[in-house]
Parts: sequence; C-alpha cells; structure tokens
Amino acid sequence: MAKFTKPFMQELRLSWQREFPFLQPASANIIPNRSQSITYTYHTGSATNLFYHFAILFTSKQPGEFTVEIFISDKPTQETMTICWPDDIKDRKLGQYRIGWFVDGKDHWWGLKDNVAESNAFMKSLDADFPSNLQMQKRQYLWLPSSLDQPLNSIINEAIADLNQKMKDHVFPKLDIT
Repeated sequence: MAKFTKPFMQELRLSWQREFPFLQPASANIIPNRSQSITYTYHTGSATNLFYHFAILFTSKQPGEFTVEIFISDKPTQETMTICWPDDIKDRKLGQYRIGWFVDGKDHWWGLKDNVAESNAFMKSLDADFPSNLQMQKRQYLWLPSSLDQPLNSIINEAIADLNQKMKDHVFPKLDIT
C-alpha cells in the first residue's frame, strides 16, 4: 500500500498547499484510526465554530484505491463519529461523511491502478475458459486514469486534479468554504 500512499500524499500535500492553503495539515491524530499524515483541517472560525477534517482513506483490500472522508466536528479533535448520509449535509450534522455524499450521494473512489482488470487477467491466466459472469465487476463510482500506461506520478497527478475539482465544485460550496 505504501507504493501508492506515500507518493500520492506527497503530491497531494504540494497541490493542496497551492490550491487550498486554507486546509492545514493535522497537527495531531485528531480522528481515531486516521493518521495525522493523511488528514487536513479547516476551522470555520467563531461564527459557527466547526472543524472540517478531510482524511484520505486508502483501502488495503484494493491496493491503490482511495476515497476521502469528511468529518464535521465542534471540537479540534473527535473521539467518536456518527456515520452521516447525504441528507445530513445541509444541516451540517456532526459526524463522518464520504466525499461522494457531497458529489451525487454515491460512494466515490479513485483507483491509481485497475485491481479488477488485474484480478480478471490472473483468473484467465489460470483458466482460459474462466466464465465471464464470474469475473469481478468494476465498482460503479471508481475513477480510473485516462491511461494506466503512464508513469505512476502522472496517474497520481490526474487523480489529484479530479479530486480537487470535486472539492471545488461540490464539497466547498456545501460547507460554505470560500
């Protein structure tokens, strides 16, 4: 997993310093089970006194795939979080959201590699007659790069560009981050 996480987070850090300087790297482990190295925070100030924490979540089940979890809290750190749903966004209910809830109410992921194609190719290599109906299906809301035949750094930058656009178009407006 470090093959993807470390270079992705290095590039994301640089990108967010340029594009979203109001998001600050976490100074401590503020969300249980989320490393401070993958968490960024925005404080709304005294008007609403909310903290928005953005945590990048890479999954060990599908190496190279990640999503963004958004935590709305009334404290700088949070011990427990309620799972929230798309309908909770407008009220800014305290809790944990997936970025897809802000986009279109679906669970969005980004893939820096195509795990499904690799798994299906492996099964076909074991048995050329492996039935198509038993092959793995691509996750419906999984972003993949325009080409996997490019250097990992190019794939990472393409993923970051897509992620940043979703943040600008969907997340920040719904959280009144300007």
